[in-house]
Amino acid sequence: MAEPMTWENAIPALLERVPELRPVYQQLLDSEGPPIEQYTLMHAAIAFAEDLGRVAQGADTASPRAAETLRRLMDALEEMATSCDPYLPDLAGAGFVEGMDPLDPGFDYLVSLMRPATRRMVVESFAPDWQQGQQRRPQSHGN
Repeated sequence: MAEPMTWENAIPALLERVPELRPVYQQLLDSEGPPIEQYTLMHAAIAFAEDLGRVAQGADTASPRAAETLRRLMDALEEMATSCDPYLPDLAGAGFVEGMDPLDPGFDYLVSLMRPATRRMVVESFAPDWQQGQQRRPQSHGN
């Protein structure tokens, strides 16, 4: 079983739980140089999750592997969100959830994969614009 996640080991623990994030981390190292801060990796993980979400739910290209990777990422976020470590819930909330775009077409899908504590963070972060899976999207008026 994986070692419990803490602020100090958040990056290696996340990479252990979701090894598919390693190329994202390496790209950050190559472009920004070490050290990579926890929040920087979490922000990069948002784009990673959005891209995987498109693959996982694609009508012609649905990928069980992408769905499994997203499940492990959401499990890791839930572990952070429910951690006794004083900094990890904020890393999940401010680092990932609050960085999501509720207007992104895959937002509802990603939220549907989240577990309870992380989903509560979404509701708290985006209410009243988004509540319990029902997001109010801007209407096109065909100008």
